[in-house]
Amino acid sequence: MSSFVPALAGLLFASLAAGCGARSAIDDTAVADAPRVADCARQAPDAVPLARIAPLPGGKGADPFRFASDRDYLYFASEGRIWRVAKAFGAPQPLTPPDSAGSRVEVRGDSVFWSRDGEVFRAPADGGDPESIGTAPGEWTISGQDLVTAGAPAQPAPVIRTPLGGGPSQEILPLDPEQDVRGLAPAGDGVLVQRSDDLVLIPASDAPVVLAKAQARTLGSPVEEGGFAYFGADNTSNSTLESALQRVTAGGGAGPEILLDGFVADLAVAGDTLFANVVLRQPGDVFVGVLVRLPKSGGPFTPMAKTDAWAPDSSPGSTPPYGKHAGGLAADADHVYLIQRCTDIQSAEYRLVSLPADEVISL
Repeated sequence: MSSFVPALAGLLFASLAAGCGARSAIDDTAVADAPRVADCARQAPDAVPLARIAPLPGGKGADPFRFASDRDYLYFASEGRIWRVAKAFGAPQPLTPPDSAGSRVEVRGDSVFWSRDGEVFRAPADGGDPESIGTAPGEWTISGQDLVTAGAPAQPAPVIRTPLGGGPSQEILPLDPEQDVRGLAPAGDGVLVQRSDDLVLIPASDAPVVLAKAQARTLGSPVEEGGFAYFGADNTSNSTLESALQRVTAGGGAGPEILLDGFVADLAVAGDTLFANVVLRQPGDVFVGVLVRLPKSGGPFTPMAKTDAWAPDSSPGSTPPYGKHAGGLAADADHVYLIQRCTDIQSAEYRLVSLPADEVISL
């Protein structure tokens, strides 16, 4: 048994006690807006800091671009370990031993997954020792009971599925010599694949379906929800090739719908609402990173907070380079969660923060 499980015994005891006639704090969203860690200057100063994210000396052991969430917790990599923090209350808890973490944290069921130096690891979601489950030099995700991987970044490669419980690997999308894989995301028990020039759905037990032909222009993975795939790509409906947030039916057939003009850094869905970290072009060719929400069926967007997504000012009509200093996005019915960079600390440091899901700002 892992030596890290006892460290979580206090939380378990408190939860059991709360179940014996007391109200559990894990269900009390009223305390979710209380700061958990010392704060710093950030793009969205009103967001509540839940956890500190910082690398080890040398820059490894933390991921300011991705984190994972389930109903009650947020999972992230910091200071060489995988951590979780309750959405409702309490300090962050380390889940894995020192010098065990990498990046690209995902959570599925009762396990948390991450990658380090081209290897994918798994540990119990409530804490424990890591075990290696496979290799992934580039994009990867967990879909159903499978590890789904692509080849090295920026190189054409097939998509491979390997059962987590053991067994032979299977090629589920052949190599296209003209494309590389930019993003993988679970879609039921299948997987959504965004390549450099198309978006493909691979069902669990059927042939791949090309959902859209569009040049990928995004830093976030696509999202499948409610029979639709949401993604960032060039807006082929106009001649400027500006990037846009788009959606397409997961069954294929109809072309994509443009939901919002802007470069997509991250996406999340909660209920009927779509949340996006996007770079918007403002009058005068000024570019600003903004967290927005909009109906997932389309409609006007509402700006919620400034973010660390960016693009330099550019000449009129041109397509500038885009990027983000920090990112990741998750949402539930009450709150939105993202990572923000500390701008008043010389070393690289970040905060995992929360905002009310109905937050509004003016641009």
